[in-house]
Amino acid sequence: MTEAGNTCELIPFEGKGHGFFNGSFFRKQKTDTIFNKTMDLSMEFLEKLSIKGIE
Repeated sequence: MTEAGNTCELIPFEGKGHGFFNGSFFRKQKTDTIFNKTMDLSMEFLEKLSIKGIE
């Protein structure tokens, strides 16, 4: 991705499997703590891109 000129950032969540970040609608657990954290981090990433003039 970086060779193609894209900005990438990986935020690991230790011990979590594929799709762990889906909201409670898609999971048996009724908490959105991890979903909310991933959305907050996603928004921070997009805001950083906007500040850099990347839209």
